[in-house]
Amino acid sequence: MLTKLKCEHEELKTDFISAFDKYFCPVTPDFVINVELISSLVYKLKWGKAAGYDGLTAEYVAYAHPILTVLLSLLFQMLVLHGIVPSAFGQGIVIPLVKNTSGNIADSSNYRGITLSPVISKIFELLMMDMVKDKLISSYLQFGFKPNSSCSHDILALQAGVKHICDNGDTATLCALDISQEAQL
Repeated sequence: MLTKLKCEHEELKTDFISAFDKYFCPVTPDFVINVELISSLVYKLKWGKAAGYDGLTAEYVAYAHPILTVLLSLLFQMLVLHGIVPSAFGQGIVIPLVKNTSGNIADSSNYRGITLSPVISKIFELLMMDMVKDKLISSYLQFGFKPNSSCSHDILALQAGVKHICDNGDTATLCALDISQEAQL
């Protein structure tokens, strides 16, 4: 039995590595991590936000000596080259925020958490997003979590779809689900 599980484990591991290798996004010569790129990413950060556990804010990095941008570009080149990320990039401070101030503040479901992340990890995240932006494709029917898109676009698409169905003499049947985090299956 143990031998069978070990063989199955090795087979699944091989399948995973094979699939993972297909997802690898190598840094191509046309994508260069340089001081200008890092500097532009620093200015894309939101200013006036609270500092992470490292005590740094976007303003600190933006107004720091230019050598910091040089060092960040070298650091990020090494991280991408070796395919590693410091564990500190995943650490943060979680702050609970009240969703509805007129609601019950003793109810835990009336809170949402935000994480204050290190500003250097935010710059690295912007770099990674810039590197893979051409590979991140979503359906034209996805309206949420996309720039220049909102719920009103979704409603217009629904109205157009229902109108098309009704204009052809068919019946449109709609079902709406309102699912919240409290929903239990």
